[in-house]
Amino acid sequence: IILIGIIFVPMFNVLNFSSGIIFLIFLGLFCGAIFPDTDCKESRIFKMKQDKRKIGWQSSYKEYKSKKDAQNMYNAFLSFYSSILIILGNVFRYLLYYPSYFVVFLMNKKWVKEGSVQDEHRGISHTLLGVFIASIFFFILLFFGNLYFKITSLNLLIIPTLSFFIASNFHLLQDSISK
Repeated sequence: IILIGIIFVPMFNVLNFSSGIIFLIFLGLFCGAIFPDTDCKESRIFKMKQDKRKIGWQSSYKEYKSKKDAQNMYNAFLSFYSSILIILGNVFRYLLYYPSYFVVFLMNKKWVKEGSVQDEHRGISHTLLGVFIASIFFFILLFFGNLYFKITSLNLLIIPTLSFFIASNFHLLQDSISK
């Protein structure tokens, strides 16, 4: 997502996008990039991340202290970032993944075993149909959030929804070329 930002931010300046539209684009990109992994509780987004590497011998205590402080700051960032991922992952799991799983079940009962929600990686959320249905639920989630918080006009809600769909498909593409 950071690479996409580095590549596209100059383009946003040329097209005179407001900071609000840029925020909506990156909101959709971030959420769409993590959504497909909400299908499995053992996924990496549901785990706290910490840097537990040993610093090792240093030539002075001052150098050791400097590296230890940098590691502690990095761990504080990782803890904050992991907390956001865990919260968003659970929200997406219950508000996007399970409802999309249910819709796919209603559409064709042969694709999904009756009465079971698969908690294995690369299930319904790793299909184009699952991502499409989740994008619709993401739009509905944004719609109701916007009704309550009145953040933006309703016609701009399509921007994070489209970027959610695109980022989820990029996630599927990346998963298709990895194990």
